[in-house]
Amino acid sequence: MRYLIAFFVAAALSIGAAGAGPAPVHADVDTNLYGTGDELVIPGLSIDAPVNTRNVGEDGKMGDPAGKDDVVRYDFPSFPGLGGYPGSGGTAVIGGHVDYHPNFEAVFWTLRQSYKGMEIDYYRGDGILVKYVVDWVSTSAGDDDISQYLVATDPEGMVLISCEGSFDPATRHYNNRTMVHAVRVA
Repeated sequence: MRYLIAFFVAAALSIGAAGAGPAPVHADVDTNLYGTGDELVIPGLSIDAPVNTRNVGEDGKMGDPAGKDDVVRYDFPSFPGLGGYPGSGGTAVIGGHVDYHPNFEAVFWTLRQSYKGMEIDYYRGDGILVKYVVDWVSTSAGDDDISQYLVATDPEGMVLISCEGSFDPATRHYNNRTMVHAVRVA
């Protein structure tokens, strides 16, 4: 079964483009999706989902989540200074589908209902709970450069990203994305 949406790629984020973000430092990064014992819980949106991880390779492509209920945390081994891991610093970059073919609501269907002050819990596989609070919610065009939001920050942060807007069946892409930023509180 094919995805209803095609997830964004770093070309749209302009990672590695002249003046837009850090240049890659090495190639041959394994970009396969791999499981973790992590879990993302957003009680206010009824989201409770396992988190998989995927490395972003030198080409900057951020691979698709595996299915409608999959949440992916992206690592950036070729791009020092981007990303992070909850509880270990930086900015955790997490994506999920908004919907799934044929016309099923997906894990981030309710993400656009996020609001400032909403709590996000990230349960790591090692038993550590990391808590965040949303500090802003934004919508951007699908081709906007969002690399500035992926930079590892202090205080630690999290960016949740999903598609929204109008779907183009020819390109299999949405024209916009929802971005939710949160800061660590515990």
